[in-house]
Amino acid sequence: MVTSSKTNCERLLAKFQLIRLNAGFWLQDEELLLLMQQQIEQLLAANEQLQIFLMWVSQKSCIVTTHYRPVIVRAFYFDLALARILGLVGGTLDLARSFDSTLTRNLERTLALDLALDRVLGLNRVIALSQNPQQVFDVVLDRAIGHARFLEPKLALALLQLKGLPDLGRDANKFKQWWSSHGEAWTEQLRAVVIEYRNLGHNWQFSHQQQKALKEYYSLNCWLVDCLNSSCYTDSQVRSEIELAQGSCRSRLRQNLESSLLLPLLKGQPEFYSGCALPQAQ
Repeated sequence: MVTSSKTNCERLLAKFQLIRLNAGFWLQDEELLLLMQQQIEQLLAANEQLQIFLMWVSQKSCIVTTHYRPVIVRAFYFDLALARILGLVGGTLDLARSFDSTLTRNLERTLALDLALDRVLGLNRVIALSQNPQQVFDVVLDRAIGHARFLEPKLALALLQLKGLPDLGRDANKFKQWWSSHGEAWTEQLRAVVIEYRNLGHNWQFSHQQQKALKEYYSLNCWLVDCLNSSCYTDSQVRSEIELAQGSCRSRLRQNLESSLLLPLLKGQPEFYSGCALPQAQ
């Protein structure tokens, strides 16, 4: 069962807002920020499916070869998956960019490939709104194929096969008619390919309550990182003096928070997750 998220979220936000009002003092307290993080983690702690989702986020980030810090990679994949779970066109990457504001300016190829694949998985919503759906289809799919050629040649070939649609004469109405009849099946074929090669695009089928809990968990983690990043002192001279004196403590605090952010709670109950399976394409 998901914890009563509305009550808990409102309670946590009220507490955090009070802390922010007193940030000049409170943000020096490492234990308090870590306690805030622990309370956020409890929003998902009792739900097995949501813990399995966090396991996937962790596992996916571990197999990606990149120079980004692990917490940034976890935030990246959490954001992409959450957008699909909530039925949005694409993730904002707000949490990942809160750690590195330059992240989306020049993504490494591994993340760029998965971002491109995520956009292909969201084609159904984009095509419904487009005046030139086949052009959109070609551009989005070609971008993913271009990235895949460098990293996953077999994936690129599989995507090229999926691109082989019937000749519709570049007619927008015909394409939309074809997509209306076959788009869902095409997307499921794509999903199976993306899961096979990139462990991405799982159909989580969370309940409305679980989706709400994930959204609040994400929002509260964004708040926590913003709190960690913020300049807490209005007097620049005082802020500089304190930051100089507390620099090593702040660095240690950031490392402690980042090392456990967006991770499943596995301690003390390993049998709870043994043999768990990720959802597959249907």
